[in-house]
Amino acid sequence: GGAGCANCHSGDFFTDEQFHVLALPQIGPGKEDGRFHDDYGRFRVSGNPIDLYAFRTPTLFNVEVTGPYGHDGAYVNLKGIIKHHLNPAQAVELYDVTQVNSALKTQFLDLNTKKALSKLEENRKALIHAIQEIRLNNQQVNDLTSFLLTLTDSCVKSVTCLDPWMPNNDETDPDGLRLKARMLTSVAR
Repeated sequence: GGAGCANCHSGDFFTDEQFHVLALPQIGPGKEDGRFHDDYGRFRVSGNPIDLYAFRTPTLFNVEVTGPYGHDGAYVNLKGIIKHHLNPAQAVELYDVTQVNSALKTQFLDLNTKKALSKLEENRKALIHAIQEIRLNNQQVNDLTSFLLTLTDSCVKSVTCLDPWMPNNDETDPDGLRLKARMLTSVAR
């Protein structure tokens, strides 16, 4: 039973910390080096062709407030990323690029996404661990979304609660890499 989420979203932190091909819509060039206009995922580090388009399984903790979703932010709401997992080919076919910021580079979206889908199919045929198509009805998707929302600590949605852990903008930023958190007024679902 179930959708098999725990195959990858497992353990104490709801992640196996492994890299998997999901064939998400490939928005932007990712960590490309100017020679290619593609986000090769883990392959950029490992050089192993099995890692092409493979990205680390994220934790599901606080998932309500960590969107947009996917390695490249291709989905702005939880239901979108859930439905992608159920049937990547169909999700790619129906993908609405207008959900992402129009300033993002999308000229290679179709070409690169087709390559990612091909890699997913290649992995499936080679019996390499890969997500399979899963059928869930709308109620089951809604139930799964509701469950995911329970994994978000109410404190992370409260400026007052988070304030003691937030660095003051006047504090020294030793390496210049500090993220400047900002609270959004609404969370996309």
